[in-house]
Amino acid sequence: MCKDGDCKNGGTCGKSGVCECLEGTSGKYCELVEDCDSLKCADAEADCVFDVEKKKGFCACRGENQWYVDGKCVKVTATCEKNEDCKNGGVCGDKRVCECLKGTSGEHCEEVTGCKDLNCEGIGAECFFDTETRKATCDCIDGSQLYMNEKCVAKCDKNEDCKNGGICGQKRVCQCLEGTTGERCETVTDCKDMKCENISAECVFDTEIKKATCACKDATKLYVNDKCVKTCEKDDDCKNLGECVAHFCRCNPGAYGDDCITLDSCDSLKCEFADAVCIYNESKNEPFCKCKDDRFIYENKKCISKFCATECFDSRTTCSSINGVDVCICNQVSKYYDYASHTCKEIDKCLTEIECGKNEICSKEKCRCKDYYEYRNYECQRADMCRHEPCFNNTKCKAGEEAGSIICECDHNHAYYNTKRKRCEDSSCFVPHRKKSCYSKCPLGMKRNEDGECESIYYALWCGRDCGPYGWCMKDYKGHDKCYCDPIFAAMKD
Repeated sequence: MCKDGDCKNGGTCGKSGVCECLEGTSGKYCELVEDCDSLKCADAEADCVFDVEKKKGFCACRGENQWYVDGKCVKVTATCEKNEDCKNGGVCGDKRVCECLKGTSGEHCEEVTGCKDLNCEGIGAECFFDTETRKATCDCIDGSQLYMNEKCVAKCDKNEDCKNGGICGQKRVCQCLEGTTGERCETVTDCKDMKCENISAECVFDTEIKKATCACKDATKLYVNDKCVKTCEKDDDCKNLGECVAHFCRCNPGAYGDDCITLDSCDSLKCEFADAVCIYNESKNEPFCKCKDDRFIYENKKCISKFCATECFDSRTTCSSINGVDVCICNQVSKYYDYASHTCKEIDKCLTEIECGKNEICSKEKCRCKDYYEYRNYECQRADMCRHEPCFNNTKCKAGEEAGSIICECDHNHAYYNTKRKRCEDSSCFVPHRKKSCYSKCPLGMKRNEDGECESIYYALWCGRDCGPYGWCMKDYKGHDKCYCDPIFAAMKD
């Protein structure tokens, strides 16, 4: 039987005379504390006592100013006045010593015992004690990141910050769709199996079907059946009479390719060997070769210049390109191609071989003096046009500035007549004992020059008769062709 005061550790003596013990204690007088066996307080020179309020046992150090911490009694030199003096959720106890939460230690509970296992420094974070979870955790140094899944990840502010259909969750971290990963859901996990780069495409995540797919780099193509296919808008986009159906070309038999440009029979034509392309002839319903350069036409399995096909049709010629210009060349080196008659003609040696001397010209493969020049002293000299007395009476002949020209002047016995000056304004010579009137016209074979003088026109009447290398042809005053010879030669009779 018990009486008041017999029951320990907060127990009470009941009406039946038996101690009613608090949870965590037992025994006839509630003297046994269930936690004491596991605490092993005696090993630290401490006694196991029961905390009635917390209803659990704890170790109380026997020494003065000692506190039981992590299985041993340590001497406490620092005291506390209020709970705020204790870190990481610790409280200031009755003995004015900080009572720390499990996982923390130190006189002010400033040490977090679980930090050494987290390696926060390795991910750019700092270790701290979370008083809510009562566990050590990491806090990212970069304020734009959060600690999650043992690493620092970027925070998000809105759904648009997350790629590939991901959303910004309550913890300001992107929640990715299945098939994507990364801080911003930027990585598509199935891309490595798609091999999009082999078809000039890039791997993307389709948010509608929630799968990885290929997107063609060429905007005019779509990804269909593991390849990039060129699209169409109208039938004209499809070659060789193909049709545009649902933005894709439907080719006729014998044609294939995105735009039906490739023909089965083109392989046998081998147009590419002649720098040509294979085209479908819609009227004949067959392919043919067309030269890439519009200046050429396809003949005999090669591209030839249109110029060569239309200009050099003489079998005795060869068409060639010189400095980018098409020309016809006669097979005989002694001939040249005359484009007017489309025939080969003999080359004039005067242009290629014969080189004449001073004041000479080549004619009919021979050198002769230029017009108004004569052969004298073994060279061509200016002809004396006055020797044949071309001027009229009472005048004297003088050579003009140009070869073949002469000027007729009045001699000293004659004068010019004018009513005031006794001279004629037109510079005609006045013949004494005749009527004093000015001539209105120059004599036969003469013409008025800009100075008003009469000059011979014989030089303008140079004729084309062949007078030999030492003679020249000139019309006489009657207009007849006449040969004049060098003084050391005589004219041949006709």
